[in-house]
Amino acid sequence: MLLPPLRARLRAARSVDEARALSQVLTEWGPAAAPAVPELCALPESPAAVWAAEALAAIGPEAAAVVDRDLLRRLIDTPPGGQPFAARAPARAHGRLTGDREAALALYLPELGEPYGIDHAAIVLGELGPAGAPYADRLRELLRRETTGLVPLRVGEALWRITGRADEVVPALVAAIEPYTGGGVTPAVTETVRLLGEIGPAAAPAAPVLRSFLDADERPVEHGGWRSVPDDDALCAAALRALTGMSGGTAAAG
Repeated sequence: MLLPPLRARLRAARSVDEARALSQVLTEWGPAAAPAVPELCALPESPAAVWAAEALAAIGPEAAAVVDRDLLRRLIDTPPGGQPFAARAPARAHGRLTGDREAALALYLPELGEPYGIDHAAIVLGELGPAGAPYADRLRELLRRETTGLVPLRVGEALWRITGRADEVVPALVAAIEPYTGGGVTPAVTETVRLLGEIGPAAAPAAPVLRSFLDADERPVEHGGWRSVPDDDALCAAALRALTGMSGGTAAAG
């Protein structure tokens, strides 16, 4: 079991870089990292606070039950020095752990009108669910305008989570991934395929594109690096799960 030694390392971390790296691992583990909540809760007054907050948010309810909400709020107002944009991660974490997303909205909404940061703002809006309805038209405008990379994925997901309407989201998601059936698949493409699977039967118009990924004579991921095989495995598994979900079935774990 990796978690006990990782917790011990986190308690004994001697540098910000080490605490950051360990916190990022726990963030990837999500709810499975819940036993490490005490160690993470000890970090919000340290320079590694930003990454500890992200890990606590990824863990979810078990962290929400014990986290010091006042301390997390103070971290938004007075983030660690020398860390550009440090307030943003605690603001997202505060929203996820407390349900109060006012601080996150104040920080992220201005980015909807900027060339960069749209994807992060969309994540925050998507977490509002139906309460984000006042922003739906703005998201629709962005979905028409932004057609590549992470932005259509994040904006499309946010709009779907707010409105529940797949019909206005799925065509944009399909258009964003279809050019990659011949190669050059990026992590954003694989993540979009996963989202289509989450949408389920209403995403059925995406099925031909997903089959193209699976039926390609040459795998459409980037070649030549050590990640080629795991990237291909991830894409194929996501496409298979999505196709199964679109047909109303239950995909095998993979």
